[in-house]
Amino acid sequence: MTRTQRLAATVLLIMIALSPGQLESQQSFSLASPDRSETRTRRFLQSITLDALLAYDYTESDTAAAAWKTEGIESLRGKRYLLKHPGYGGTLTLELAYATSPAGGYQIHVFGRRFDTQGVVDENPDIATFKSRVEYAAAQASAPKDTRAAEMGYQLYNLSYLQADRALATLKSLGHTTIEYTMAAGETVNDRVYSTFMTGQWKLPAIIKLIDSTKSSLMDPAPMGGYQQQNQAYGAATDLGGTYLHQQTSGEPQQRLMIVYDRTNPEPMQDLLNLLRQKLDVPARQIV
Repeated sequence: MTRTQRLAATVLLIMIALSPGQLESQQSFSLASPDRSETRTRRFLQSITLDALLAYDYTESDTAAAAWKTEGIESLRGKRYLLKHPGYGGTLTLELAYATSPAGGYQIHVFGRRFDTQGVVDENPDIATFKSRVEYAAAQASAPKDTRAAEMGYQLYNLSYLQADRALATLKSLGHTTIEYTMAAGETVNDRVYSTFMTGQWKLPAIIKLIDSTKSSLMDPAPMGGYQQQNQAYGAATDLGGTYLHQQTSGEPQQRLMIVYDRTNPEPMQDLLNLLRQKLDVPARQIV
């Protein structure tokens, strides 16, 4: 027996040994979602479903139209069912679904079958070319993008118990993008010139510190100088029973953050808000 004949015999033995479940792998394929966001994974599934509807002339179907392979799998996060009746008879089916991946993120699954007029099940002939189109779409979707061109949204977060500087310090240590300011004197005593500096690479959501007001309290001590310094009892503030408004005063909330996020990918924004509300911006224990 020649080497070629031995190889052919080996392949034949392997094919005979394959179980029906292993043979079904020729009717399906899977790939990692191009994005770890479930929102964008659902949109990608919608995109490749639309491609099958338009390019391959499938129609959307319901669960009662065929014996769907993925119908009873509860771990799937989402699924779409497609049908086509080709001119040579029979029915072609496509099932598109996604599920969580053990490595993190999501996995896209596509399964296709062909039912002839006698009910015999065979491989869907569209699977091979459709796989190439899905892989190309996934490569395009996962290509690096300029996050500054994203559809950005803005939200103010009012800190209740934590100072903004301390919150930013913690968020920086966790790898978040933060933007703060350095201050220089302006033309007059009350003028300030601010310059921004960013920590980390620009990545949404980004946290921006809002500049504190110059003064926020009416109870700050009055400036000491001249006659008032010599005899405070005769100061104007003391005579009026109040305090001297020697600087600008504001009543707006002082400890606030502005969060910039991607409207098309709200999950990281929600994770950040949960971190602030449930872990960082919480009251300290008090002595009663």
